[in-house]
Amino acid sequence: MSKSRNEYKSVYGKDFNSDYSDSGKKKNPNKVSTIFGIILSILQLVTSVFLMIKLVTINILTMPLTIGLGVVLGIFFLITIIFATRGTILRRIGKILSIIVIIICLLGTYFVAPLTKIIDTKGAAVSEDPFVVYVSASDTFGELTDSNSNGRSDTNILAIVNPKTNTVALISTPRDYYVEIQAGKNIAADSYDKLTHCGLYGSGEPSEPTSPSEWGWGQEVTWKPGYQVLMNTLSNLYGIQINGKALTTDSPEYHYLRLNFTGFSELIDELGGITVNVEEGFSTYTYANYTDKDMQTNKSKRKKYTFTKGKMKMDGATALTYARERHSFASGDVQRNKNQISVIKAMTDKMLSVSTLTNYNKIINAIGSSFTTDMDLGSLANLQLKKQLSAGYNGWNIVSYSVSGLNDGYKQCTWNGQNLSVLSIDETSVANASSIIEKVLGGEDYETVQAYVDSLNADKK
Repeated sequence: MSKSRNEYKSVYGKDFNSDYSDSGKKKNPNKVSTIFGIILSILQLVTSVFLMIKLVTINILTMPLTIGLGVVLGIFFLITIIFATRGTILRRIGKILSIIVIIICLLGTYFVAPLTKIIDTKGAAVSEDPFVVYVSASDTFGELTDSNSNGRSDTNILAIVNPKTNTVALISTPRDYYVEIQAGKNIAADSYDKLTHCGLYGSGEPSEPTSPSEWGWGQEVTWKPGYQVLMNTLSNLYGIQINGKALTTDSPEYHYLRLNFTGFSELIDELGGITVNVEEGFSTYTYANYTDKDMQTNKSKRKKYTFTKGKMKMDGATALTYARERHSFASGDVQRNKNQISVIKAMTDKMLSVSTLTNYNKIINAIGSSFTTDMDLGSLANLQLKKQLSAGYNGWNIVSYSVSGLNDGYKQCTWNGQNLSVLSIDETSVANASSIIEKVLGGEDYETVQAYVDSLNADKK
């Protein structure tokens, strides 16, 4: 045995196991090196456990992946702790492995930790079954809180999602649509208003007992958050059903995603801007902040924006102005709906790009206080991960359709009893949107749905 070690030494210039001398007698191990290796292994264990706790807390990995990752980290810990008490070469290998695992775990924690700010695992989980998300942009600025949860919504989009076909349909409805309000049993019968006013109503039980006969105008009572009214009103408008049941806010397949204008603008800036395909050129001034009275009356303090047809790079303020403008178009809110969908598509493309990883934390912080949803975003990330690991997945296929309306002069609005300019429902356009929703929820493939949407758009021209 001693001869074998001497032969190894004559070739490589050193003993295979430096714990043995040339005479074959065992030397005392390097205590400092061993202790340092053990300390690194303990740090490795701590960072591994911390990362696993974060991952389990926000539930962004599938169960098999979570278990697998835990097993791998455990095996690496056992290897490094064993190597720490072995010969010089094995101790070195163990230290290197510990340092690599520690760095990986710290980087993983760095990316995962910010998600805990926005992911509420107590929210409703999504699965591979079809579901619907109401997407809105509130006309409030700053942080979304309970005190400003009721508000007008300038963006009203239903995202019809079918994970089984990787298809998403974005259905946009004009803010001035004159619709039947769905605000629970306490609202007066046959109450109609602009869609954008639905967010002011609230739903469920009123704060003070009342009956339909005692009910006045909507602005006279305070109820629960108005996005529920918006969701139920839109579902009623399109007659949406899942598994044979009407879709309501009580349905587990119906979710909301609310973003106010502060979050919208800051998110785009942190993304480094977006590239939007401008369908129709126009010029306009930025909207005034509602709290700045001087800006509202003095247009010279508001920046002028010019949008040219074709692809255009936009920062947050520019994209916000583009998405909100409607007075510059003959079709008004209908064209604005198309522009909003173009912005959402551009944001989605940018957020899914690799370049966003370098600004990951700032992106999360940008939307943290201006973003709210009832979904368990961990389950949404879990779903996306499953998709990316599945065979044949080439990304989500998005189709879009903007519902049109009919200029119908002034009609009485239930919110305050005033006669306001509204868009009456275009029954054909609503029926078309309902068909798109039914096709996506029913599992028809993307090519079939897109061909149908193309035929509808061709008929409009």
